[in-house]
Amino acid sequence: MGFGYLLYGFLMMIGLYVPTDYGYGTGIDAFPDLAGYLFLLTALLRLSAYAPGFRKGKIWMMALLPVGAVKFIASGLSLYAPFLPALAVILNLCDLLTALLCPFAFFFLFSGIYSLSNEVELPKLAKRARRAAVFGFVNYGMELFLTITALLALPLVQSGSMQIFRIVKQLVGVVYIVYCEIVSFNAYMYICYEGEESAEGPVNPFSAVLNRLFKREK
Repeated sequence: MGFGYLLYGFLMMIGLYVPTDYGYGTGIDAFPDLAGYLFLLTALLRLSAYAPGFRKGKIWMMALLPVGAVKFIASGLSLYAPFLPALAVILNLCDLLTALLCPFAFFFLFSGIYSLSNEVELPKLAKRARRAAVFGFVNYGMELFLTITALLALPLVQSGSMQIFRIVKQLVGVVYIVYCEIVSFNAYMYICYEGEESAEGPVNPFSAVLNRLFKREK
């Protein structure tokens, strides 16, 4: 059905950076967001026939593709021109657009899972999908705050409290992505229509690991 692509898409959204010497948020992302967007868009294209939420999420995810492409190129250039101020501005603008677009894309994605879960009578999965849809606004709201302070070059950017807030944001982001993986994996395991993906068990090593760690009762 397309749920398998969600697993790889959210994995690529972890955000593990190889930092450069200039600015906040610069460097090469070992898990490029652009690759994550492509996997998630593939999933939404395959799932769009099953629920309105997937169709709406597809539009928001398409809007994220050029943002991800610009960010990937600018991150690469920052290795060769680390002290070019324009790159830091471009990267922060990309982060700003990401923080604005991602929560809506994920909201509609998980709204689709919520609808299908109710349709096939999986109330626990529906609750998890609803939490993931709402939690996205919290996660990216924190990201939006950090990005705006960086763009405006406010004095508090280098303060101790902001450093603590940034660490908390990173932890929240990791927890959110892991939770998205759990919800997506449960959808992959339990939501299945005739002739589509098998819901009987994992079909690859990555799914096998998730199956061992995160499999839940209906």
